[in-house]
Amino acid sequence: MQGGAAIDLEAALVALTHGKKLADYTNMKRIGKSTTRDVYYGANSLVIRATLGGYTLVLKALVTGAVDHTNALHTRFEAELEIGDARKGRLPPSPYVLRFVCAFLDDVSLIPGWEALQATFGGGLADRTFVCVMPYYPLTLKSVVSEARRG
Repeated sequence: MQGGAAIDLEAALVALTHGKKLADYTNMKRIGKSTTRDVYYGANSLVIRATLGGYTLVLKALVTGAVDHTNALHTRFEAELEIGDARKGRLPPSPYVLRFVCAFLDDVSLIPGWEALQATFGGGLADRTFVCVMPYYPLTLKSVVSEARRG
């Protein structure tokens, strides 16, 4: 996808996702699984591919310890949420930076893989946490770098 098209897609997704919650998304499936080990990648998050309004999107549920106070979650994730938010414009639009198109607090206990992750941490994760929504691109960074190295 060329730079202008990526920026146009981002703007369309900001409008589409405004005010949506997890219940509005369909076809949720956990992604990011390693091909060499039975583990998932996600950098302190659970990463899900989902559908909304005909678009395939990525939902990233930020993992945190059992906290039931919304202000504590805002404090914990404020910097991450602020810099990557396409609506706030701290990072200018770029075809090389994946910004999220919305973020919201929700009960994430029903998304695929949450129960297993909770069990891994002995039930110590907050079921209510931030979910960041981003465009889905079928390529991984690893596949792009591997292809570039092959020439």
